[in-house]
Amino acid sequence: MTCTATTASGEPCTAPALQGQDVCVFHSDRARQARARGGETTARRTTKVRTVSPDAVPGGKAPETLDDCIVWASWLTFASVTGLLDGVTVREANRSLGTLKDSLHKRDLLARIRVLERQLREFEQERVA
Repeated sequence: MTCTATTASGEPCTAPALQGQDVCVFHSDRARQARARGGETTARRTTKVRTVSPDAVPGGKAPETLDDCIVWASWLTFASVTGLLDGVTVREANRSLGTLKDSLHKRDLLARIRVLERQLREFEQERVA
């Protein structure tokens, strides 16, 4: 016997019916209950905090220095393991911290290179004179 239910598209279901029932496993009461439980689980998982107020983050402001990055990384670790923030938010924040850290490092290296280039030009001018 074939399932008597209709699919989401409005077509008749062609799956075999469960023994002693007129619906298949996908249209049974058990399947509906399982889907409902799954929805509850998803709802609980997605209601975790994905943002925090500025006063909850270290220093109450965005990180600006390498030392700030260290403090923020420590705070993010704590927020992750205690459940204050979900994993997706923590990963994105850590990526941003990594980008900031790399940018600060590059900025500092470029400034040092400019100083060294200036010193080299001065040294070369002294040698010519």
